Amino acid sequence: MRFIISFDLPDERFISNLIAKSINAERQSIKNIGLDPLYINNTRIAMGLPVPALFSCEASVKDFLCTGLSNMVTHNVSYNLRTSSFIFDVEVPRIDFSVGAASLEAILFSNTLDIKASGKVQIQNVRIAGKVSVNIAVFSGISIRLIKIKFNLGNITSDIKLVVQGKDYSAKVNYFIGTTVTNTVQAHKAEISKLLEIALKNLINERLP
Repeated sequence: MRFIISFDLPDERFISNLIAKSINAERQSIKNIGLDPLYINNTRIAMGLPVPALFSCEASVKDFLCTGLSNMVTHNVSYNLRTSSFIFDVEVPRIDFSVGAASLEAILFSNTLDIKASGKVQIQNVRIAGKVSVNIAVFSGISIRLIKIKFNLGNITSDIKLVVQGKDYSAKVNYFIGTTVTNTVQAHKAEISKLLEIALKNLINERLP
Protein backbone atom coordinates (compact mmCIF):
# COMPACT_ATOMS: atom_id res chain seq x y z
CA MET A 1 0.00 0.00 0.00
CA ARG A 2 1.56 3.32 -1.09
CA PHE A 3 0.73 6.55 0.74
CA ILE A 4 0.95 9.72 -1.34
CA ILE A 5 1.01 12.99 0.60
CA SER A 6 1.84 16.39 -0.89
CA PHE A 7 2.19 19.79 0.71
CA ASP A 8 -0.24 21.41 -1.74
CA LEU A 9 -3.21 19.07 -1.37
CA PRO A 10 -6.36 21.18 -1.45
CA ASP A 11 -8.52 19.76 1.30
CA GLU A 12 -9.15 17.01 3.82
CA ARG A 13 -11.58 15.16 1.57
CA PHE A 14 -8.99 14.93 -1.18
CA ILE A 15 -6.48 13.29 1.16
CA SER A 16 -9.14 10.98 2.57
CA ASN A 17 -9.96 9.88 -0.98
CA LEU A 18 -6.29 9.17 -1.66
CA ILE A 19 -6.12 6.94 1.40
CA ALA A 20 -9.36 5.18 0.44
CA LYS A 21 -7.95 4.57 -3.04
CA SER A 22 -4.82 3.06 -1.46
CA ILE A 23 -7.00 0.64 0.51
CA ASN A 24 -8.92 -0.27 -2.65
CA ALA A 25 -5.64 -0.82 -4.48
CA GLU A 26 -4.48 -3.15 -1.71
CA ARG A 27 -7.75 -5.05 -1.98
CA GLN A 28 -7.28 -5.49 -5.71
CA SER A 29 -3.63 -6.45 -5.24
CA ILE A 30 -4.65 -9.36 -3.00
CA LYS A 31 -6.89 -10.62 -5.80
CA ASN A 32 -4.30 -10.03 -8.51
CA ILE A 33 -1.63 -12.16 -6.83
CA GLY A 34 -4.08 -15.01 -6.41
CA LEU A 35 -4.74 -14.89 -2.67
CA ASP A 36 -8.50 -14.35 -2.93
CA PRO A 37 -9.69 -16.79 -3.84
CA LEU A 38 -6.75 -19.11 -3.20
CA TYR A 39 -7.49 -22.57 -4.54
CA ILE A 40 -5.30 -25.67 -4.56
CA ASN A 41 -6.80 -28.45 -6.60
CA ASN A 42 -4.42 -31.26 -5.76
CA THR A 43 -0.86 -31.12 -4.50
CA ARG A 44 1.47 -33.81 -3.21
CA ILE A 45 4.86 -33.66 -1.52
CA ALA A 46 7.06 -36.68 -0.89
CA MET A 47 10.48 -36.91 0.73
CA GLY A 48 12.62 -39.48 2.43
CA LEU A 49 15.93 -41.25 2.80
CA PRO A 50 17.22 -43.91 0.39
CA VAL A 51 16.22 -46.47 3.04
CA PRO A 52 12.50 -45.78 3.58
CA ALA A 53 12.33 -47.64 6.91
CA LEU A 54 14.53 -44.94 8.44
CA PHE A 55 12.49 -42.03 7.14
CA SER A 56 9.91 -41.38 4.46
CA CYS A 57 7.03 -38.96 4.27
CA GLU A 58 4.20 -38.19 1.88
CA ALA A 59 1.69 -35.36 2.28
CA SER A 60 -1.21 -34.42 0.05
CA VAL A 61 -3.88 -31.71 -0.06
CA LYS A 62 -7.00 -31.74 -2.23
CA ASP A 63 -9.53 -28.98 -2.79
CA PHE A 64 -8.05 -26.35 -0.48
CA LEU A 65 -9.89 -23.02 -0.68
CA CYS A 66 -9.38 -19.69 1.07
CA THR A 67 -11.75 -16.78 0.45
CA GLY A 68 -12.50 -13.38 1.95
CA LEU A 69 -9.03 -11.85 2.40
CA SER A 70 -9.73 -9.01 -0.02
CA ASN A 71 -13.21 -8.22 1.29
CA MET A 72 -12.16 -5.16 3.26
CA VAL A 73 -15.01 -3.03 4.57
CA THR A 74 -13.99 0.58 5.19
CA HIS A 75 -15.99 1.91 8.14
CA ASN A 76 -14.09 5.18 8.32
CA VAL A 77 -11.23 6.91 6.55
CA SER A 78 -10.71 10.59 7.31
CA TYR A 79 -7.91 13.12 7.43
CA ASN A 80 -7.59 16.22 9.62
CA LEU A 81 -5.40 18.92 8.12
CA ARG A 82 -5.24 20.89 11.36
CA THR A 83 -3.71 18.03 13.34
CA SER A 84 -2.07 16.28 10.35
CA SER A 85 -3.76 13.06 11.41
CA PHE A 86 -5.75 10.42 9.62
CA ILE A 87 -8.18 8.00 11.20
CA PHE A 88 -9.00 4.62 9.74
CA ASP A 89 -11.34 1.77 10.60
CA VAL A 90 -11.17 -1.28 8.34
CA GLU A 91 -12.74 -4.70 8.79
CA VAL A 92 -12.55 -8.06 7.05
CA PRO A 93 -15.94 -9.57 7.96
CA ARG A 94 -15.15 -13.18 7.14
CA ILE A 95 -12.25 -15.36 6.04
CA ASP A 96 -13.09 -18.94 5.10
CA PHE A 97 -10.66 -21.84 4.88
CA SER A 98 -11.74 -25.28 3.70
CA VAL A 99 -10.05 -28.48 2.59
CA GLY A 100 -11.64 -31.46 0.91
CA ALA A 101 -8.98 -33.91 2.04
CA ALA A 102 -5.51 -33.68 3.54
CA SER A 103 -3.28 -36.53 4.58
CA LEU A 104 0.16 -37.24 5.97
CA GLU A 105 1.78 -40.67 5.92
CA ALA A 106 5.23 -41.03 7.43
CA ILE A 107 7.68 -43.67 8.57
CA LEU A 108 10.40 -42.97 11.13
CA PHE A 109 12.61 -45.86 12.21
CA SER A 110 9.89 -48.30 11.16
CA ASN A 111 7.23 -46.44 13.19
CA THR A 112 4.31 -45.29 11.07
CA LEU A 113 2.26 -42.13 11.34
CA ASP A 114 -1.05 -41.68 9.55
CA ILE A 115 -3.03 -38.41 9.68
CA LYS A 116 -6.16 -37.56 7.72
CA ALA A 117 -8.09 -34.29 7.86
CA SER A 118 -10.89 -32.39 6.16
CA GLY A 119 -13.32 -29.60 7.00
CA LYS A 120 -13.43 -25.85 7.35
CA VAL A 121 -12.44 -22.93 9.59
CA GLN A 122 -14.05 -19.50 9.57
CA ILE A 123 -12.49 -16.33 11.02
CA GLN A 124 -15.05 -13.61 11.68
CA ASN A 125 -14.81 -9.83 12.02
CA VAL A 126 -11.11 -9.03 11.95
CA ARG A 127 -11.15 -5.29 12.57
CA ILE A 128 -8.33 -2.77 12.75
CA ALA A 129 -8.97 0.84 13.73
CA GLY A 130 -6.41 3.49 14.42
CA LYS A 131 -4.92 6.94 14.11
CA VAL A 132 -1.70 8.09 12.49
CA SER A 133 -0.40 11.59 13.19
CA VAL A 134 2.54 13.10 11.33
CA ASN A 135 4.76 16.15 11.49
CA ILE A 136 5.13 18.04 8.22
CA ALA A 137 8.07 20.41 7.82
CA VAL A 138 9.34 22.24 4.76
CA PHE A 139 12.96 21.13 5.10
CA SER A 140 12.82 17.87 7.08
CA GLY A 141 9.76 16.51 5.29
CA ILE A 142 7.25 14.15 6.88
CA SER A 143 7.84 12.21 10.09
CA ILE A 144 5.53 10.06 12.19
CA ARG A 145 4.41 11.65 15.44
CA LEU A 146 1.95 9.06 16.73
CA ILE A 147 0.50 5.70 15.74
CA LYS A 148 -2.31 4.08 17.71
CA ILE A 149 -4.04 0.90 16.58
CA LYS A 150 -6.86 -1.12 18.08
CA PHE A 151 -7.17 -4.73 16.92
CA ASN A 152 -10.30 -6.78 17.40
CA LEU A 153 -11.39 -10.29 16.47
CA GLY A 154 -14.99 -11.42 16.50
CA ASN A 155 -14.80 -15.20 16.57
CA ILE A 156 -13.25 -18.33 15.06
CA THR A 157 -15.43 -21.32 14.24
CA SER A 158 -14.05 -24.72 13.34
CA ASP A 159 -15.61 -27.79 11.77
CA ILE A 160 -12.66 -30.07 11.15
CA LYS A 161 -12.51 -33.83 10.90
CA LEU A 162 -9.12 -35.04 12.18
CA VAL A 163 -8.10 -38.68 12.48
CA VAL A 164 -4.64 -39.63 13.76
CA GLN A 165 -3.59 -43.27 13.74
CA GLY A 166 -7.22 -44.24 13.32
CA LYS A 167 -8.36 -42.24 16.36
CA ASP A 168 -10.81 -39.34 15.97
CA TYR A 169 -9.52 -36.06 17.41
CA SER A 170 -12.12 -33.84 15.75
CA ALA A 171 -13.80 -32.62 18.93
CA LYS A 172 -10.48 -31.72 20.55
CA VAL A 173 -9.08 -29.82 17.58
CA ASN A 174 -12.36 -27.95 17.05
CA TYR A 175 -12.43 -26.92 20.70
CA PHE A 176 -8.79 -25.82 20.50
CA ILE A 177 -9.31 -23.67 17.41
CA GLY A 178 -12.77 -22.37 18.22
CA THR A 179 -12.29 -21.74 21.94
CA THR A 180 -8.64 -21.83 23.03
CA VAL A 181 -7.22 -19.92 20.07
CA THR A 182 -10.07 -17.40 20.06
CA ASN A 183 -9.74 -16.72 23.80
CA THR A 184 -5.96 -16.44 23.54
CA VAL A 185 -6.18 -13.88 20.75
CA GLN A 186 -8.83 -11.92 22.66
CA ALA A 187 -6.64 -11.91 25.76
CA HIS A 188 -3.69 -10.50 23.80
CA LYS A 189 -5.44 -7.83 21.74
CA ALA A 190 -3.30 -5.10 23.31
CA GLU A 191 -0.07 -6.89 22.40
CA ILE A 192 -1.30 -7.61 18.87
CA SER A 193 -2.27 -3.96 18.51
CA LYS A 194 1.23 -2.93 19.59
CA LEU A 195 2.80 -5.28 17.06
CA LEU A 196 0.61 -3.83 14.31
CA GLU A 197 1.67 -0.32 15.33
CA ILE A 198 5.32 -1.30 14.90
CA ALA A 199 4.62 -2.96 11.54
CA LEU A 200 2.63 0.02 10.24
CA LYS A 201 5.30 2.47 11.37
CA ASN A 202 7.97 0.50 9.50
CA LEU A 203 5.73 0.29 6.43
CA ILE A 204 5.09 4.03 6.37
CA ASN A 205 8.75 4.89 6.97
CA GLU A 206 9.73 2.75 3.98
CA ARG A 207 7.42 4.80 1.77
CA LEU A 208 8.15 8.26 3.08
CA PRO A 209 10.38 10.42 0.85
